[in-house]
Amino acid sequence: MVTIAVPVLILFAGLAIDFGIAYTDKTALSRAVDAAALEGMRNLSKGTSIAQRLANDTFSVDVQALGAYSTAPAFSFTKNVDASGNQSVTVTGTVYWQPI
Repeated sequence: MVTIAVPVLILFAGLAIDFGIAYTDKTALSRAVDAAALEGMRNLSKGTSIAQRLANDTFSVDVQALGAYSTAPAFSFTKNVDASGNQSVTVTGTVYWQPI
């Protein structure tokens, strides 16, 4: 019984650690994208290129706090204008995480 239970417990402990790290990284990435979107909207009056650069800088700083990744994080910034002339931005970020 013990010879079967111990490897199963070790497996579940490893999965719990990996999924915990993935969840923490996902939450931090969400905060980084939110901060970049706010920074982009805050500076949109200065021009799209400046707003995009500042949003990208904000995203990069927040993602660097997560640690190093084998694949560089991806970031995209899009300015949108609706029929009424209201401006908005769409920000997406992607981090490729590999389990330990």
